[in-house]
Amino acid sequence: MWAKTLLLAAAMAVSSMAVLGASSAQGVQPGWMIPAQDRGQRAANIMSMREAADLVRSRYGGRLLNASREDNGGRVIYVLVWELPSGDRRDFRVDASTGQIF
Repeated sequence: MWAKTLLLAAAMAVSSMAVLGASSAQGVQPGWMIPAQDRGQRAANIMSMREAADLVRSRYGGRLLNASREDNGGRVIYVLVWELPSGDRRDFRVDASTGQIF
């Protein structure tokens, strides 16, 4: 009698593990995950504020004093207040999509 009970318990344990395994496998499917590089395509196509500051520094020298971000009709523009090597201060606007400095 105890052999039948043990066999029945083992069969129930195996079947419940199969059900739990199937449900947890359905919860996380590789096809449902979005790779980091595919999340926010717009964000991946614009430069960071640090990259914009590095771009201005490489062209003009000097140092960054202040920075802000503007959304201009869907385009991201960084406004960088810059101190040039001569000591003069100048505002640079950098288009985050193209890297154009104006």
